[in-house]
Amino acid sequence: MHRIGICDRDEGFAVGLTDYICQADGEYSAVVFSDMNSAGEYLAKNDLELILTDDISGCRVEGGRLSFHNVRCIYLSDRRTVGDVRFPGEEGPASADMIIRGGDLIYKYQRLGLILEHIRKTVTVNPPAICKKQVEAVFSPLGRCGCTTLAMALTEYMKGRGIYVGMENYSPDGIEGSEILYQIKEKIPEFAETVRRHITMSDGIEVLRAGSVYLDLRNVQKDDIICLSDCLLQTGIYSTVIYDLGSAVLDDLSLLECFDVIYMPVLDDKASQGKLAGFESILRSLELRDVMQRIIKLHVPTVGSREKMAEYVRELIENGKP
Repeated sequence: MHRIGICDRDEGFAVGLTDYICQADGEYSAVVFSDMNSAGEYLAKNDLELILTDDISGCRVEGGRLSFHNVRCIYLSDRRTVGDVRFPGEEGPASADMIIRGGDLIYKYQRLGLILEHIRKTVTVNPPAICKKQVEAVFSPLGRCGCTTLAMALTEYMKGRGIYVGMENYSPDGIEGSEILYQIKEKIPEFAETVRRHITMSDGIEVLRAGSVYLDLRNVQKDDIICLSDCLLQTGIYSTVIYDLGSAVLDDLSLLECFDVIYMPVLDDKASQGKLAGFESILRSLELRDVMQRIIKLHVPTVGSREKMAEYVRELIENGKP
């Protein structure tokens, strides 16, 4: 179900539009807010796909797109004919970042059916484009739930076109990976050769242990992940880089923005669900809703053979329903 917010100083209009949307299309639900501060408080614990508002004073405009707490907005205009609208409080010559695009405005006193159609077009989720190269991660705020086994099975499924990158809190004994992180940060010219030298074969898949010391992993930054991913993809050997992330490397949760997909093994017991809710609350507070949209929660088999996990991954990727 698509969930949208409506905030308009004309309370009667806001309530009427909300009632119409909820009755006209069962795929949509709407929440009314008296002001944008109330909407902000709501977003601290909940999510919306879209906000319709006549008050954009607390919004941001980036590249012509209007947003509030990283939720896309549509400006409700009381004028039938609208051009580009200046962002409030800006003076002087307009730049592209100060202008709200016409597609993000709507005349609010037209037929409600037309407003709903505009909403449908805005929130329609387009099918993901097939990426030739992709960077993925396996991570869970829960412990002992199959992250490493899942990451290796995902890599194995790629049949030589994927590489497993280990960034767990504690790597196996004898594994050296600190040299890679050091060379990334120091921009050593021989970095790419060092990476190739550290790639090994393990159980039929190519593996790179990119960190073996807990404190080193805590210093990993977004630029480090981007640099390493680019280095691996530019070899032309791999189409997918799959990171196995421990909590140490995610000292800064915005690092999750580096990944196209985040596979998250979860458990259903009360304590685990409470931890997941707390983790999602932190993402909201950091305005990382785009990260939440990339997370795929999975109930992976926690017992059984390697073949069982491989079958689970095959069903997940090929059919979408393990």
